[in-house]
Amino acid sequence: MNHAPNKPTSRLVLILSFFGGSLVSSFFSIFQRILLGADPFALRGFIVPFIFGGISGFLIGLWYNRFKTALNTLQEKHDQLVQEQAEKRQLQEELYQSQKMDAIGQLAGGIAHDFNNLMMIINGSCELALSRLTADEQNRSRIPIIWEAGKRATNLTQQLLAFSRRQVIQPKLIKPGQAIGSFLELLKRMVGENIKLELIDQAGDLNIRIDPGQMEQIVINLVVNAKDAMPNGGIITISLTPADPILSSDKSVSPEGKDSHILISVRDTGCGMSPEIQEHIFEPFFTTKPRDKGTGLGLSTVYGIVRQNEGTIFLSSEPGLGTTFYLKFPADRESLPEPEPAPLTQNTNPVNANILLMDDNKPVREIVSEILRQAGYRVMEPLTLENALRMCADNSVNIDLLITDVVMPEVSGKEFSEACRKIKTNLPTLFISGYPENLLNGDDTLNDQVFFLQKPFSEQELLNRVTAILSENLPSSRISG
Repeated sequence: MNHAPNKPTSRLVLILSFFGGSLVSSFFSIFQRILLGADPFALRGFIVPFIFGGISGFLIGLWYNRFKTALNTLQEKHDQLVQEQAEKRQLQEELYQSQKMDAIGQLAGGIAHDFNNLMMIINGSCELALSRLTADEQNRSRIPIIWEAGKRATNLTQQLLAFSRRQVIQPKLIKPGQAIGSFLELLKRMVGENIKLELIDQAGDLNIRIDPGQMEQIVINLVVNAKDAMPNGGIITISLTPADPILSSDKSVSPEGKDSHILISVRDTGCGMSPEIQEHIFEPFFTTKPRDKGTGLGLSTVYGIVRQNEGTIFLSSEPGLGTTFYLKFPADRESLPEPEPAPLTQNTNPVNANILLMDDNKPVREIVSEILRQAGYRVMEPLTLENALRMCADNSVNIDLLITDVVMPEVSGKEFSEACRKIKTNLPTLFISGYPENLLNGDDTLNDQVFFLQKPFSEQELLNRVTAILSENLPSSRISG
């Protein structure tokens, strides 16, 4: 902003100063001549005071213009400095918030590895015990309770991993409206009969590249939050529209090089949020719900998934007027691929296969080994990396699949897999881990020979994954029906 006076105004000030000074000097000259008894209106008594007063007024006006210009310049610099300080404070607050979120994410990811190993032991032991106990045994009823608690603890850990953006994802090109529509009935049952849930899809031919499970996780979390904000009922509207690439909040940043975007909004008619609550809404463990009603991980999970998929998230809310969350993702008009065939079930296990299993956690290794052996697989469990590499180098030992943990004390699972694949080319590898940071290394997608299974997994999940991998890599003569 420029406060300097314009030229017409400056000239007017100088003209008024000149004549004002002349009039004042002439008035005092008349008054002085009256006191001295002289003719007060003699022409000679006017000229000198008039000229002297005009020059003096002109100089005063000139000084005033310069003073005003300097004062306005000083005010402009002051306003600019205040604005720069405000922007600096805002950037510092955003940096602090980002650092805090990253630090919590790193902590969550680090805890997740050990925690998921423990949950693998608890859940796996419960599942194996249930398969061995008869229906009338006294302790059978207690095991499902333990197992259910383990599953709930597992879900919490998965939310922490999603927030910290440490998940291994397998993104696919999907039509978001169809994806959400596929579990819309589930959402309607979740929100209850007193809440109307509607889906408005106006995205046209725009698609999103995202892990389908993550899309489901995002929408479910937002819908559950919207439901909790409307205890007396209301309306939840999920809308999908094309979005301008620059449409975002002041704190959102759009991915570069993306011309098309899809805007997904989830709007409710609930209680809304104050600005103070909105400032912390994406922080993990921050919640306005009672202690036994929420963990504070729902929206932080959404935040992590959206950022992991190059999206932005922002919201609009006022107390008493409801809340709308906006998710903006890069879009693509590429044609959707043909639907994948349904996964193989346990009934078509290619049991005539040898599996090399490596995991430094003995209880986890024993559970995985027992599941595989019960399904008919031959499992080799070398106790050291040297023995494992020696088995790979032995031409008399046939290895069809390598299953290895990602985080091990001596060498990472990825390095171990690469060493084995140098000996046995195209050896398929299934990584199992609760925290696959060493597997990612900046690339969170998997190739045709490398697969991943997140701990803790169930017996059926493990067998289905092993079946699918071996069916693609074993000759048809070795697959038993």
